[in-house]
Amino acid sequence: MLALQPPSSQRKLTPNLLPCSIKHNGPVPIHPRYWSPTKPSGVTKTSTSYLRGRLLRGRHVALPAGYTGVVLQNSSATLPSAKADGNGGLTCAGAGVSMVDRLRAMEGEGVEDEEDEDGEGPELEEVMAVKLLEEKGRFEEVVVWGHEAVVEADDEFVRGVEEWVGFAQAMHEYSTASEMAVKEAA
Repeated sequence: MLALQPPSSQRKLTPNLLPCSIKHNGPVPIHPRYWSPTKPSGVTKTSTSYLRGRLLRGRHVALPAGYTGVVLQNSSATLPSAKADGNGGLTCAGAGVSMVDRLRAMEGEGVEDEEDEDGEGPELEEVMAVKLLEEKGRFEEVVVWGHEAVVEADDEFVRGVEEWVGFAQAMHEYSTASEMAVKEAA
């Protein structure tokens, strides 16, 4: 299981998708001499920058309404062990709230226990490790950069941000019978 650790301070970030491959994963001290994009301008919200002497043009792509991006970092920290609570659920030591109750609240419905091969329910006495992910910052938009020209609206990364989130939401959304009848009538 994973849990999010709230940040010690709120940082607003802007992820940049560059049209190149960089074989490094992690923080880099950036000097303004090497990376200083212009502020977004115009109705299209574009920026300009240079990377190693090459002109880059960036399109600012806002996340869909109601969504916020989060930058997370894996940590070696874990929450206290989760153990059986005696009521068929798991409780994180010291939390006082059953994990099953939290899952039910998130799902909006009951959680069914699955039987294992011996016909009995899952072993609730097993200890579950809950790994912490540390929140490093949040973002409301992503900048997609192109070589010498602003990337088009049909770029795979632009479409991914603009279309995929809405598609995923529609796919996981459920409607009542009356809502479906109204949609079919339209």
